[in-house]
Amino acid sequence: MMWRASGAALIALIVGAAFWIMGSAIVFDRSGQVASAAITSGGPPAQPLHVLPFGLFYAVPQHDGTIEITCRDGSRARWGYVSGYVHTWLRVEKGQGCRDVANDSALGGRAAP
Repeated sequence: MMWRASGAALIALIVGAAFWIMGSAIVFDRSGQVASAAITSGGPPAQPLHVLPFGLFYAVPQHDGTIEITCRDGSRARWGYVSGYVHTWLRVEKGQGCRDVANDSALGGRAAP
């Protein structure tokens, strides 16, 4: 029985390490205003982030680009640099209107054209 528990723990550790090594693109939406998020670039098609419970959006980057957030009011913004083996995490806080977030240069982002 102890060997099974050890084996399960080892498998969980290997899977967790693989996800960590592959990198991530994560958006934490505490405002409830984010409708979708995707990794975009000038070349390959956009890679959508998976919608998870509690306002999380997640993907393992398949190509280089930026995270584009589309808000419920139609505004869009791009932030961060995304690449394989790199972790890019963005946070949209409560109390910030989505237009304010989309135009907030203090977050290192730029409004989408």
